[in-house]
Parts: sequence; structure tokens; C-alpha cells
Amino acid sequence: MFAKDRFHGIVKTALQKEGWTITRNRTRFRSQALLVSSLTSA
Repeated sequence: MFAKDRFHGIVKTALQKEGWTITRNRTRFRSQALLVSSLTSA
């Protein structure tokens, strides 16, 4: 099971409760095949 499937919703909800804005922008890192949603703090 991919980590996003297991933890994404829990982490996203917790960050939103703390005032973070979650966007659909994705960032790729060349050193790894890892996608990270862009996060901004309010």
C-alpha cells in the first residue's frame, strides 16, 4: 500500500485544522520519485 493511500487524508485534515492551505500544485524532486503537494501556512 502506498503511503499516500494510508496517511494522506489524515495528514491533510490535520494540517488544514492548523490553518494550512493545501493546493493541487505538485513538486518533483529529481533525486527521488516523490510527489509532494505544495503547502502554505496561513
